[in-house]
Amino acid sequence: MVDAVQYQVNSSRSQCVVNMKNRTCTCRKWDLTSMPCKHAVAAINDMARNDIRIGVPEELVDEVYWLSTWKKVYENVINPIPGPENWIPSQCPTKLLPPKHHKRVGRPQKKRKKSVGEAEVEAHFDSEGKMTRKGNTTKCSKCGNLGHNSRTCKGQGGENVVHAPSEDQVAGGENKTRKGKCSKCGTLGHNSRTCKGQGGENVQESQSATQGAPTSSEA
Repeated sequence: MVDAVQYQVNSSRSQCVVNMKNRTCTCRKWDLTSMPCKHAVAAINDMARNDIRIGVPEELVDEVYWLSTWKKVYENVINPIPGPENWIPSQCPTKLLPPKHHKRVGRPQKKRKKSVGEAEVEAHFDSEGKMTRKGNTTKCSKCGNLGHNSRTCKGQGGENVVHAPSEDQVAGGENKTRKGKCSKCGTLGHNSRTCKGQGGENVQESQSATQGAPTSSEA
């Protein structure tokens, strides 16, 4: 308390001065709403602890919010008003005319004037109203590096590049792929229609089996 009229109210984020005589506060909430702010309520509670009777905070609210003021507004009778078709024409000799229209030189402007900062926001959208990728960096899903995607990746990632599996890995089963098996020679990688005797031992066995079998002429 500075004196019996002014109070200094401190909070965690602000420090305000309340004038109980003028009913003002430096936060200006009491000035704008005509209702005691939180700083004024704190000053009233401090005055009550020091045996300074000023009343409850509700009594310091402006009269415009009182119920008695609201009743005074509607205590008079409001007479009904007929429609425009029943209005009596005015006898005033003065005729009100609309202002003269001044046509400007040049082609009339169709586009409205944009507000401050609106052009910067529209720069991120295309003609269809969708956001563009301008300013965004593309990340490759193969090597994990920035600046390109998986379709244009040429192994720029260094250690992170995923290399194709070698023949030894394929043979060892680390990266198994589904391949067809030939029914003639029993090897993988082709079928019976494209078989050219790649099977080696299996082909010779099939040939010897056919040679040892009796033919119809020998029988």
